[in-house]
Amino acid sequence: MFPSQLPKPRHPAAAAIPSLRWAIIGPGWIAERFVKSLKELSRQRVVAVS
Repeated sequence: MFPSQLPKPRHPAAAAIPSLRWAIIGPGWIAERFVKSLKELSRQRVVAVS
């Protein structure tokens, strides 16, 4: 059986996550959402798009 509710998402504190530099290949609509989430929830940086 599947649970009737999914658990709430957990986000670790941004300071607890090591900062990485990301490159995105083949950006589309999902890349925009991914980058937005990186900026809002962490200290990650997008440094290249191809």
